[in-house]
Amino acid sequence: MIALGMGRARGYLSAVDGWKLIDGLLEMPQIMQQAVERVDEPTRQLAPELAGRTSCLYLGRGIHHPVALEGALKLKEISYIHAEGYAGGEMKHGPIALIDKNLPVVALMPRDASYDRMIANVEEVRARDGHVIAICHDGDGEVVHRAPRNLAKSVTVE
Repeated sequence: MIALGMGRARGYLSAVDGWKLIDGLLEMPQIMQQAVERVDEPTRQLAPELAGRTSCLYLGRGIHHPVALEGALKLKEISYIHAEGYAGGEMKHGPIALIDKNLPVVALMPRDASYDRMIANVEEVRARDGHVIAICHDGDGEVVHRAPRNLAKSVTVE
């Protein structure tokens, strides 16, 4: 709410856009509950499969970059393993050198303007035998079709 107030005060955010963001925030508890209820068996099977890994990379673009950072932070705090969040556009500036079959890469893939570039990121991860976990919209078969051969799991939210 402070960020919304600052955006409005500085003239970067209209009243209409501010209310849209507030509406989105108010929907978050319901969206989170739906996501928890949708956890299926393949998703549950990821935990033991990934438990022995020593690192994890989260990729997100645009407004999803901070989500990637937070996801990596939460993984560190909960599991005590190394995790990093990166902007998808920065992947070639460091983390790409670390990608192999032992590195899980969580790709945040919303259907927004960053989608095609995230597909390209996932293709690069797969070309290096990386283990991709795609977080995408419900029913997004294109993620599986276009990029991640041997996709670990595509977690879906609306």
